[in-house]
Amino acid sequence: MARPNRFSKIIKTSRGEQAEGDSATATKTRGRPVKGKSSNPDYESTTIYLPKALKRQAVKILFDERDRGLSDVVAELLEEWVDKNS
Repeated sequence: MARPNRFSKIIKTSRGEQAEGDSATATKTRGRPVKGKSSNPDYESTTIYLPKALKRQAVKILFDERDRGLSDVVAELLEEWVDKNS
């Protein structure tokens, strides 16, 4: 006789399926809501190499500007470069 899988209920719940006899109608999501650049389809993650000292200086300057990040500065400078070279 096959032994039932101890984790089948957890697996079904994570897939959004309901086990037989469950009265729950909706599965709650856990964690923080998805928002920001990482979940925005208009943005793409890119890795670049910067000299450590230059990055440290930029981060120090941006520390006071809470609404602006390093990626915003890089995007702005790259847009200017593209416009200039188009």
